[in-house]
Amino acid sequence: MSLLNARASARLRRGEQDFPLQITSLIDSLVIILIFMLMTVGSGSINLEMATNIKLPWVSSGADLTQGVKLVTRVDGIYLEEEKVAPLHNGAVMPETTAEAGKKILPLFQKLASIAVESTKAAEKSGVKFEGKVLIQADKTIPLKTIQKQLYTAARAGFHDFKFAVLRQ
Repeated sequence: MSLLNARASARLRRGEQDFPLQITSLIDSLVIILIFMLMTVGSGSINLEMATNIKLPWVSSGADLTQGVKLVTRVDGIYLEEEKVAPLHNGAVMPETTAEAGKKILPLFQKLASIAVESTKAAEKSGVKFEGKVLIQADKTIPLKTIQKQLYTAARAGFHDFKFAVLRQ
């Protein structure tokens, strides 16, 4: 018996086997991962014009913004697409403009609900799903209760995906 055959038979007795490396499957997996990463990193960012008379909070990290209804909260009021929809007094919601135990801001709800209805109809005609995204630019001095009321109002109107505009450090 030759030396190569002796080694091969010794490996077989111990349960060792030679097997070829499946390089095709490895390359396929790497290509799929690469495409996934390119689609994830390259999509979704937009340039958002910062509202005037507002100081955004700072963060050290965050996600990119996507398209959506632009909601700006300043000390004097809430603006929807550059139109003032609800007045604020030093950043606080005025009680006469609320409903549902002070949780819902009525003028904001009416505007958002009409936008949601129009967007849903347009989405149905084009075959696209209405996503209900809101981009919120809020001055960092606005009380948390005001932001909570805005989020509650937007959710009641059909907008459930919220993104906050912030400045990165």
